[in-house]
Order: sequence, then C-alpha cells, then structure tokens
Amino acid sequence: MPIQLGGIISGVDTDDVIQKLMEVDARNKTVLETRKTNIESIKDLFATFQTKLLTLKGESDTLQLSSTFQKRSTASTDTSVVTASAADGATPGTYAILVDRLATQSSNQSTAQVNTNISRRSTIAVSPGTSPVDLTKSFADNISAGLLPSTLDTSTTVTVTTDVAARTTAALSTFSNVQAFIDDINNNLATANFYYDSTNDRFVVERKNNAGAGTLSLANSAPGAGLVGFWSAANIATGAAASNESGLNSSATLAALNTDTAITSGTGSFKINGTSITYDTASDTLQNLIDRINNSSATTGVAAFYDQSLDRVVLQRTAEGPHSITIDTSGGIDARGVISSLKLTGATTTGVQSIFSINGNTITADTNSYTFNGITLSLKKQGDADGTVESTDASASVSITQDSASVSTAIKDFVTAYNDIVQFYVDNAGYDAATRTAGKLFGDSLVNNIDSRLRRLLFQSQPALTDTHELLAQLGIELGDFNSPDENKLIVDDSKLSSAIASNPTAVEQLFGRSTTGGTIKTAGIAVDITNYIDDLTKSGGIVDLKEEVLTDRIDDIDVRIAREDDRLARMEASLRRQFNDMETALATLNAEGSSIVAQLSRL
Repeated sequence: MPIQLGGIISGVDTDDVIQKLMEVDARNKTVLETRKTNIESIKDLFATFQTKLLTLKGESDTLQLSSTFQKRSTASTDTSVVTASAADGATPGTYAILVDRLATQSSNQSTAQVNTNISRRSTIAVSPGTSPVDLTKSFADNISAGLLPSTLDTSTTVTVTTDVAARTTAALSTFSNVQAFIDDINNNLATANFYYDSTNDRFVVERKNNAGAGTLSLANSAPGAGLVGFWSAANIATGAAASNESGLNSSATLAALNTDTAITSGTGSFKINGTSITYDTASDTLQNLIDRINNSSATTGVAAFYDQSLDRVVLQRTAEGPHSITIDTSGGIDARGVISSLKLTGATTTGVQSIFSINGNTITADTNSYTFNGITLSLKKQGDADGTVESTDASASVSITQDSASVSTAIKDFVTAYNDIVQFYVDNAGYDAATRTAGKLFGDSLVNNIDSRLRRLLFQSQPALTDTHELLAQLGIELGDFNSPDENKLIVDDSKLSSAIASNPTAVEQLFGRSTTGGTIKTAGIAVDITNYIDDLTKSGGIVDLKEEVLTDRIDDIDVRIAREDDRLARMEASLRRQFNDMETALATLNAEGSSIVAQLSRL
C-alpha cells in the first residue's frame, strides 16, 4: 500500500477534500437508499393491511356460523332451587320446575371416631409470624426468627404424665432443635404421642393407642417473671386432659397412626368395588392411602377423604344415585388391620335418585343434573323429600331465550374490524387537503380497489331474501355522516340492531349468510361475499401476495444497484487518493530540486 502524504507538502487537507468530493458523487446512492426505505415502509403497510383484512375475514367467518345466531340465554326465578344452561339451538320456552328430592351419593364412613385417645391440641396457631415453627432450629433461633413467642422461657422443663409413666425433659435450651425435644418425649414415654402439625401450626400431645382409656396430664416447670413455659407458649392448657381434641395426624405413617386399635407394621391390601388398594404401613401415611384410593376412582367410582372435625374416614361415590360401595378384606389380604382400625366396617348408606317435575311431568334421575332438548337443569334444593312431587315442594321457573347480546356482539366485532380497515385507508391512502399531505399508499390502485369493493359488498342489497332484512341499514348499521370523523365508517344503532335480532334472528342470520342450494353450506350473504373476496385477495399467489412480491423484487433490485454504487465509489475514492498522493509526491520533488538550485546559486 503506497504511503499517503495527506497534504503535508501542499498544505491541503486532502482527506477533507476527498470526503466532500465523495459526498457529491454519493448522491445517487443516497437517492437509492431513500427509495429503498420508502418501498420497505410500503411493504410493511401492505403486511399490516393484509392482517386487517384477515381479521375482517375472521369476523365474517363467525357470522356464517349458525351457532353464532343460535346461542341461548337462561334465567331462573330462584337459583337456590335450580339453575340452567342451554346448548346452541336449544328450544326457547319457559319451564315450571318442582323438586321433591335431590339425588345423593352413596357413602361409607368410619362407624365412630377413629381416635378417641385423650389428647391436647393447640387451641390457636402457635407461631406469631406467617411461617410455621422450624423443627430443625433451636428454641432460641425460632424465637429470634419470630416463629415462637418471645415470652417463652427456654430454661424451663416439660412433664408429660400418663396412667402408665411420666417423662420430664431437660431444659428447652439444651436441645439442639425442636424436633429433638419432641423425640425426647416420644422415645422415653411409650404411652404418649407428641407431634407438630405444620399445616395448621398446632402442637398435639395424646395418649397412645388406648381406645379412650387411661389418663394424660401436662405440666411446665416454673418460668421466670413475665415469661411462660412451653405448654403456654404452644397454646395448650396444662393439667389433666379429658377428651380427644386432635383427631388423626394424616401425615404420620399408618403404623404410627394413633388409632384406637394400633395398625401393625408391614404390607397388605383391600378391595374397593373389586379394585385392589395396596399399602405399606411402615412408609404410607393416611394421606398416601387416601390419595391411592382417589387415584383409582376412575375404576372404583369412589373417592375418599378424612374429616378431621368428625374424626372419620369417608368413602363416597363420585356419582350421585343408588350405587354400591363394597369393601372387601376377605382371604386375610388386610393383614395389618387397616380397614378395621379405621372403623370402615359398617354398612354403606345408599344414595337416592332425584325426584322432580318439568311442566307437570314427574322425572326420576340418578343425578341432580338433567338434560332435555339441549337444556341442562342443575337441581340445588329439595322439598319435603317424601317421594311425591307436590306444589309445596321447592319450585322455580326456568326460561330459555335467544341470546341477542352475543349475536349483537358478533355483528359489532365485524363492524369494528371493517372500521379498522377504513381508518387504515384514511391514515395511509388518504389525502389531507388542510395540510396538503398524502399517505404513502395514496393513489395505489390496489388499495383503492379493495376499499371500493368492500364498501359495495357491504351495502349491496340481498333481494333474494323474502323478509325485510335485505340491507345492513335495516339492522341499524349505516355510514357515518359526511365530513364527520366517522365518514365512511359503519355506525351501529344499538336499539335498532337489538330489535332486529329479537324480532327475527333467522332473517338477520340470512342477511350475513344463507344456503342457496338447500344444503348446510352457506353460499350467499354479506359475510359470505366478504370472506370469498378476502380469501381471493390473501391466498398464496393472490393479488396482495403478488403485490408484496413485486415490492420485494424492487427492494432486491435497489440492493444490487446500491452494491454497484458502493463498488464504484470505492474505486473512485482509491483513484482520488492516488491522484492526490501523486500530486504531493510531485510537489515534494519540485521542492527538493528548488532547494538544490538555491544552494548551488549561493555558492557562486
């Protein structure tokens, strides 16, 4: 690469001169870049225009669906007795409902409390904060974290006494964590069970597996002034317990569950309606067992839950009506006595059918849901349940009507989509006489033709219709006033539209779409015509697609021309730099020769 002298000899800023010369010669490239930017923006506008056209097509498609015009509204004079829903096309009408009896689910539950062992339980939440007590931390750390009351005296001890033995712990402060304190009582007093229910933030201490017999008493050592012992901090009363306050610990393993009759450790099973439910009492909790039953409900038709307020395990049919619940432990399969320990040994309470009437016709059903003529009733309240429908039973009136609001919404969505296209035209293809500015698509024949064609399709008459709904104007849909902001946009008269839908929904539907061949496919109507037109415009290889291809080709052609300009300008700049460099070199040579002549003359 030759050395650039850069005006050192001539004193001319050659870089600045070359830059200005290049700017003058680059005007053609600048023109090309501006033209490219303009075409790219036009292409983006056409992409936006196509999106708006497709949105209008989507709303037109909706207005061609019979279901759009067949939606139903329901109402009940007393929703505490019966509610209703209606499918599209359901028969409109009013139905008098009388309900004598509701259907119920068959159930089988523990014959008595599962855990009658005397116990004490925190009467309110223990933690003053929003988080439960952290059993992995010491008492001091829990107090510092606000998980135990600050008034707890950690120097105190705790005593638990049963009719068999007693255990007095060391001072609370000596335990590495709260769980170690709990373990100390459980490991040293076989007739007591002590645990923390983190879900409900409660401590529980109970007499163990003794079917309500025996005694349980709690005590603290004397705390310091203004402080309390553990039981007070845990919101548990000291002294002798008189009854069961806790129920079962559903997170304990079955073998550790404090049922009246202890469940032994090991595996076993039982059957519900012929489906085997297996368990391992050493690892499965009561909740695990309940989950296993519920996971089998698809085959058994039975769900289970533990009702802590009643202290009973409940099995219940998932469906209403007189269905059976069979618990089978024959052949010794329930080797650990889970069913007997949970006291699921009683007879099933069989569910009953619902008895009600519709317009005087008495109906018996397995469920509280009944469907007829596309209408689904949900029974909520029963009468005297004596097996006979009477006028004094629970009553309500259900009405099914045309859902005019949803039809109106669908039509308004169509109007909004069309108006969006009109606004796009005004913003991008219109001319503002006041400012003398035109949109980038002003004068574009394709956009102008689409705008005109859509307007013709909207307002052309549908003379084949035999009713009064032949024009949008008859539905209360007209163009906005001339020279108003809504000029060329559709304006909806809500009252007139609602009236037209209510008086003749079929005529409204046929205005937008109807079959001319007697089939189910709609072949004529405003929405049909617009959908067909937009389909033709936007399909692959359609007019809009071809327009975008032309614009893309023009952009590609300009890119080629810009690349050529870049190449020409690069050669030109290189040439200018060579010429200026040659000039500087020539001037340097002349200067040297001049200096030599002056030196020779000075020696004469």
